[in-house]
Amino acid sequence: MILTVCSCKDDTAERRPSVFRKTADRRSNGGFLYLRLNDKQMRDRFFEALFTPRGELFPTDNLQLYNFNAGTNKYPKILFSVDRMESDLKKWKGIKVPVDCLLFSPAPNTALFAGNATVEITKADNHTVEGSFIGELRHPQNGRTFSLSGEFKAMVKTNR
Repeated sequence: MILTVCSCKDDTAERRPSVFRKTADRRSNGGFLYLRLNDKQMRDRFFEALFTPRGELFPTDNLQLYNFNAGTNKYPKILFSVDRMESDLKKWKGIKVPVDCLLFSPAPNTALFAGNATVEITKADNHTVEGSFIGELRHPQNGRTFSLSGEFKAMVKTNR
């Protein structure tokens, strides 16, 4: 028995340009993160916000704040996720909301620290979100807690 396989390249399936301009997460993107974890201070010149308005798939509007690109080997990594019922990001200005999900990864091959926090948004428009946060992280193995606070300016991307 002989088996032959042929494949044709579909010229119509050209690679589409990315919806978002990707910036290397080790360079400044115009945003910043100042983070205090207990008595340690960390600074990052890369901080983004991904805003996803509610729609057919999601019942709430979601704002994710993070300091890394997917698939990067940059550490530490932090992610805040906030859900709210307000599709106009400009109207998030002046609010103080609990974080629905807070994850922190200090180094490769370590378990994720989870926690809770409150984010206060002091400025919000279609380009940037600025504010501060306060909360705590829990060590995944021993349960020890660490105080967490800081300020940020995040460059906004919007999912449509």
